[in-house]
Amino acid sequence: MVAGRDYHLRVEYHSHDRQITPETKNLIEPMENTFQGTRLGYEEFDESNLPQQAAEIAQTCDAALVVVGRDKEWETEGEDIPVFELPGKQVDLIEKVAAGQELGNAAADVICGDFNPSGRLPITFPRRLADCPAYSSFPGEQHQAYYAEGLYVGYRWWDLVGTEPLFPIGFGLSYCQFRLSGATVGPHSLSCSDRLMVTAQVDNIGTLGPCLLPGRETVIAWVSQTSACRLARPRKQICGFVKSRLLHAGESCHIEISIEPYALAMYDPQKGGWVIDQGTEFEILIGTTAMNAVAVGIVHVAEEIFYIHKLE
Repeated sequence: MVAGRDYHLRVEYHSHDRQITPETKNLIEPMENTFQGTRLGYEEFDESNLPQQAAEIAQTCDAALVVVGRDKEWETEGEDIPVFELPGKQVDLIEKVAAGQELGNAAADVICGDFNPSGRLPITFPRRLADCPAYSSFPGEQHQAYYAEGLYVGYRWWDLVGTEPLFPIGFGLSYCQFRLSGATVGPHSLSCSDRLMVTAQVDNIGTLGPCLLPGRETVIAWVSQTSACRLARPRKQICGFVKSRLLHAGESCHIEISIEPYALAMYDPQKGGWVIDQGTEFEILIGTTAMNAVAVGIVHVAEEIFYIHKLE
């Protein structure tokens, strides 16, 4: 509301059938025909002292956990928020996003050194709203939404346009430092009865301070078609992933990612199924995020592979 202006308010309400227990119904029915009233008022939103109070409290603590977000003054339902950014300077404080109801316990364990985080992002965070694939076409016109991004949703879009995201899929912090080495791919000639196997060695190379905590690393396998594409296909797409066992500083382990040919197939509307054309060549990549995936092998498809549908 704008200062100095008058506003007319109208409050509408109605009763409706409720699914309630007989005991509750017996309590409510005697009051349903009694006089009902409405009281109007407001609470002025004032945040002037909140940052200062928080700063004073934080100065007396060894460490401070600051939970940020939008409260009822900013949040809305039934429509998109007008801006992507969090209010004020909250973005400068962000360390965790959507951590869930166990945020308090989890954050305390991590900060106190009782646990080494190993979670990884399953989505991509853009640097700005305009970088998102639906930015130029949503919400559409005349109540018609046009999905202009097609196959290029999520990390696939950032691969297509070459824009660097704020946080790529697979990103995550750890007290450990890991290194991937010795990657292999086989078989190099793929048929419908084969399973593609990607192997690598994961080394925990942490040597100092918090790096001595044991930790786990997640390795993602990607596929990229290097031969001519008859069907539209993203530049690269996830075909498998695995998390290593718990590794102490200086330890190593062997990881395997098993990939069935179905993960490499694309839907062919003319054939009515998922298909990999004979002679198709794929490059297999591994990495921990969409931004650091490196090629580790080439696979050729010996014969056409066709799936009418996939049942688990």
